[in-house]
Amino acid sequence: MFQHLQEVNQTYVQHMFFSLNFSSLFLMSSIKAFVHSFIPSLFTTSTTECSEFLQEALHDRTYLQCPEPIKYKYP
Repeated sequence: MFQHLQEVNQTYVQHMFFSLNFSSLFLMSSIKAFVHSFIPSLFTTSTTECSEFLQEALHDRTYLQCPEPIKYKYP
């Protein structure tokens, strides 16, 4: 369990907030994709923007070094 924390260079609490922030992002993105499937004119770029944000955030984990919610860059 703690080997993973060492690999990502985070404390338990930092990793918990990192993962919970991503969980909330996935939840919101899932809801938007669901709505978009029925009403294609809504949330037309949200999946792409979510994907880009995820790539950037996973590349630079310093985004989430403090226990604060992510300020998402996409609508």
